[in-house]
Amino acid sequence: MNVGGSPSPTALAAMDLLAASLASIYVEIFRSDPILERHGDSSFARDILIYINENYTSPISLKKLSEVFHISQDHISHEFAKVYGISPINYVIDRRLSETKWMLINTSDTLASISRKVGYDNTWHFSSLFQKRLKYPPLKFRELYRYSQDEEEGS
Repeated sequence: MNVGGSPSPTALAAMDLLAASLASIYVEIFRSDPILERHGDSSFARDILIYINENYTSPISLKKLSEVFHISQDHISHEFAKVYGISPINYVIDRRLSETKWMLINTSDTLASISRKVGYDNTWHFSSLFQKRLKYPPLKFRELYRYSQDEEEGS
């Protein structure tokens, strides 16, 4: 933690990566355990969550989800948000950004390459979205984390 009590960028990145990992584990458990009781709404929302996690690198919109699940866009948005507390499209963005943070920290891939890998063809839009959501441009995020990581390893 920093002096003011707020988490450092390194700690925030680690927490985000842990949260994304736990979400993936959660999805795998529910997908592979047929004994678990599932209710209509939660099963429906779970199916959408699984679909998003398996396809987040492809274009996903409410229209696309509506076509895949044969349910209205409004119903999808409402039920998903009711179960998970976030809209499906914001979940897609968060999922992509979590993967981006991991790649920035653990690879030397270019920003354009990372952008394409997580489903954004427009690197400028991707970078702008990253900065808007995380308060740092992607390459600054990489620089901050690597500096902190190198500093911690040297201690």
